[in-house]
Amino acid sequence: MKQTILFTFLSILLSFQAISGQSTSIKKGVITDSVPIGPEGSESMAVFLPKDFSMEKKWPVLFVFESEGRGRQAIGMFQEAAEKEGYILAAPNNVRDSLAIAQNMLVTNRMIDQFTAMLPIDVKRMYTGGFGKGGQLASLVPVFLPKLSGAVVSGAALPTLEVLNDKKPFYFIGIVGKRDFNYPLLRETMDQLDRKKYPNHLFVFDGGNQWPPKSYLEKAFQLFTLEAMEKGVIPTDTTFLENSYDFQLIEVRQLLQKNELLNAYSQMEDLLQAYGGQMELDSLKNEIKKLKKDSRFRAQRREEKNTFFQETLRKEDYEFYLEEDIATYNYNNLGWWKFQMESLDKLEQKDSENSRDLAARLRAYINAYIEDYILIVSREENVDEEALLLLQMMKTITEPGNPEYYLAVISQSAKLDDYGTALFYLEELLKTGYRDQEVLYNLEHTALLRITPEFNAIIAEYFKDARYEIIEE
Repeated sequence: MKQTILFTFLSILLSFQAISGQSTSIKKGVITDSVPIGPEGSESMAVFLPKDFSMEKKWPVLFVFESEGRGRQAIGMFQEAAEKEGYILAAPNNVRDSLAIAQNMLVTNRMIDQFTAMLPIDVKRMYTGGFGKGGQLASLVPVFLPKLSGAVVSGAALPTLEVLNDKKPFYFIGIVGKRDFNYPLLRETMDQLDRKKYPNHLFVFDGGNQWPPKSYLEKAFQLFTLEAMEKGVIPTDTTFLENSYDFQLIEVRQLLQKNELLNAYSQMEDLLQAYGGQMELDSLKNEIKKLKKDSRFRAQRREEKNTFFQETLRKEDYEFYLEEDIATYNYNNLGWWKFQMESLDKLEQKDSENSRDLAARLRAYINAYIEDYILIVSREENVDEEALLLLQMMKTITEPGNPEYYLAVISQSAKLDDYGTALFYLEELLKTGYRDQEVLYNLEHTALLRITPEFNAIIAEYFKDARYEIIEE
């Protein structure tokens, strides 16, 4: 493996000869996509090197995962934090959520081995990260590849705790929005990791299933660095300890001011676990004791437990009725789904922030659950067309502002020669304000539907013209 450093007036490029024989240059401070790896360069990865990168020292690395193998996109969200905290980033372009876990692990292991041979990587400071399904995969990599020391996962929880090896724990950092349906699950996951003696930290931000503010990614990198100091992998830096602790403590103060006592308590407990071995934190311990006695804290804890209980019951109802409806093609139960969404609308109108967050999580959960079901049904060798149609109809109820599923119902109904249903959903779609006539006239399976007088009459009513003339008899 040939490695050279090319010095230029404006930048420094790292150039190496890949296995495929192709020469690839990696510029510092920017993302380099499609760096060849794998057998004869058949695979690739995206790479980011901090601006002050040099070959003279070993560097920590975060391997980032994205469910569709879009390495550049995955790295982009971590880039700013990695630059600030001094981490290299690498993301495989050949890992897919649709592949078997064993195949993904083979690709990942191959990438890690080749990457550590290319660059001066501190093999005791290798971590994984990702969002959503990519985050789930990232959380499994340290389980199957113990050479990884930790994972930072946003918008997802560990898929299962049964595969964890208690003898080889890794640092798990979760980041989640309060309105993300993964929030209760991550809370539960952290409790179980505590019982398994796995080091862990949970950051909760004000949002849904979305990338967190970049400050949380910076904090995650700092916690990885802190753990490396505590383990003696790198020398202890007192200035870093004090500055990072103060940075982490800012959020605790803000949470206390906003009366978000549960989250503040969780953060203080995690900070005590993370910094307690290297700093004197008597004041923090006293604050924790004081907060536990606060009646407002106890009331919020009771309310959250009650909310999580209600949430679990509703989720179980959603799962039960969805499976029942699909198994029996129960179109008559669409009214029940509409009622459920209306009840969530009412929850969102309440003064209680807890109720509004609950409504947002439940709405996101049922939409994600139906979407997963659609994906499963559509990937079957013999697609159940009726089940697929019913699922698409449900989505027009649970996500009425998304035209994708109205269009899918129109197309699927026309495919099944159910023009009455197709016309009904066409008009329902147009009532929402949808006006892309070109899409409507090119919708799959609707060639015969589009030339019917009924179709063109609806188009003429909402667009003031129709492509085909309506002949009155």
